[in-house]
This record gives sequence, structure tokens and C-alpha cells, in this order.
Amino acid sequence: MIEVRAVTPDRACGSLPQPTSWRQPTSSDEFRVAAGSASGGRTYLGRTMTSSTSDSSAGAPEPELAVVDKAVTAVVRGVVPMEELRNFFDTSFRDLAEAVSAQQVAIAGPAFGLFHGPPQETADLEVGFVTDHPVRAQGDVVASSLPGTRVARLVHFGGFDGLGSSWERLDAWIREQGLSPGQLLWEFYLTEPSPDMDPDDLRTELNWSIAD
Repeated sequence: MIEVRAVTPDRACGSLPQPTSWRQPTSSDEFRVAAGSASGGRTYLGRTMTSSTSDSSAGAPEPELAVVDKAVTAVVRGVVPMEELRNFFDTSFRDLAEAVSAQQVAIAGPAFGLFHGPPQETADLEVGFVTDHPVRAQGDVVASSLPGTRVARLVHFGGFDGLGSSWERLDAWIREQGLSPGQLLWEFYLTEPSPDMDPDDLRTELNWSIAD
């Protein structure tokens, strides 16, 4: 039997507890560090950006179904060539830092990337944070939301260059359940990165919407 769990807004950042070390960044530099994991080399559904040397499935939990509530977000959206993702993330989180600081908006969880369809040569995505209330539009920063919907979820263990294989595993699992993947998929970067951390210690929560 497939387990379906309700996820309330305070748990929207993952079925795993948030790392106790996570805290809201307080400067532009800290925003870029906190979100730096999102801009690293990665593989999407078979499209390799850098070579992978880690086994992302070792010790990782099995996929599951969950129901998530809608959550308010502050984001920057763009359609970005895959080779320019790093610069897009860096620029976006600099702008997000300035906007949420100026407007005194509280960050409610770790950084995320929301993709409108699986990336190909380009990615149509939003990067940002769940927030306690909507931001006012400021430059490229706008208010948005994560959907309230049913999702298939998998926590990826390890470096970001192995994300593609985990997404493919989740895609296959959805179809094995007799379901169809939807057009929205997003990653929560659960682990606060540090310069000397082992990439194998990173945890990324993958969420793929289920089509009606």
C-alpha cells in the first residue's frame, strides 16, 4: 500500500527534520552560501553537467507519496541555459537577500529550485525561499508560491552531480505506481553548506507533482 501523508506549511521544507544548524541568512554573502548548493554542477534526467562519482542511492530512503499545502515564496524566475545555472542562482540569491532584508520578510526554510517541466537545454525555473508573507516586487524578486498538491518525494543523499539519477529513479517509481508525473518539480536544499563539508553529507529533497 502506498502511504500518503499530509504536510502542513511548517513541514513544507521536507519530511526530514530541518538541520539544527539551519538559520535565516542575515547578509547577501550568507544568502549565496546558503543557496550555493543549488548552483553546483548537476545532472538532470540524463543531461550531465559534470561527472558524478557518488552513489546517491546508498542509504537513501525509498520514494513516497505526500500531500503538501500551498506555501508563499519569494523567488526570481527565469528561463536559463543549463550552462548558466550557476550564475543565475548566484545573481538571484543576491537580489533575494536585498529584497527580503529591506522588506523585513522572514525566511521559513531552506533554499529551493522549482522547475516548470523537466529541464532540457534550458530550465524554466524559480529559485527562492518559503516566506512568512509575500514580498513586494523589487527588481527581479517577486512573490510566488509552491503548489498545494500531491507529490512523489525522494531525499537525495550526496553531491549535486548525482541529482539526475535520483530524479530518474523518482520518475520511474511514479510510473510503477500507475501514476503520471506532473509538470512541476522542485528541490529543497536541506543541508546548510560549508566550504569544508563532504559532498556526501548533502541532502536534497526532491518533489515531483502528480498529474490528476
